[in-house]
Amino acid sequence: MKQLKERRRSLGLKKFFKLSLLTILVSCAAENKPEVNYAEEFKSILAAFESSSILDLENAYFEKEDFLEAYLEQLDSQKNYFSQNDVSLIKDFNEENKDIFLTLNLATNSFYDIYEESLRVRKSLLNKHEFDFEKIEYVGLENRVDYFNNEDERKDFYRKIVKNELLNLLLEDENFNEAKNVLNKRYSD
Repeated sequence: MKQLKERRRSLGLKKFFKLSLLTILVSCAAENKPEVNYAEEFKSILAAFESSSILDLENAYFEKEDFLEAYLEQLDSQKNYFSQNDVSLIKDFNEENKDIFLTLNLATNSFYDIYEESLRVRKSLLNKHEFDFEKIEYVGLENRVDYFNNEDERKDFYRKIVKNELLNLLLEDENFNEAKNVLNKRYSD
């Protein structure tokens, strides 16, 4: 039983390290240096790892649909950024191009673009929206089950997050303007 637990842990760690390596490689690809062919670099690193007895990598692992699902889950584990449409576009791109490297690059860039947009939306809501602090609303801070259905749902979620953060700061004895300043700085960094 103990060996089985250790083996499961070892397999989990291997997957974690593989995914971490891939994330690092994809993030490096975001730098626009035309003299480096990142797809070839990625394939050469995979080839080196395939021959390694330490990691025992297989190309087929990266080509499975569940690998892309796991990668998207790692990027947006709380499902606070991607919409169902975003995920569909990434999957469609993968089906059309059959190049997991390009797909992972698209997914990573999309995630960071959406994250930056979420900060702009939150800052705009903070400075322009009239919050009704008398209205009782619920914002689930636990991991969401599904990606957003549409932009309205995503924006409403961000509005509730901003309202929640404002309320938390007000409960910490900040006045409204101080709370707004704190959040403006947070959304700008």
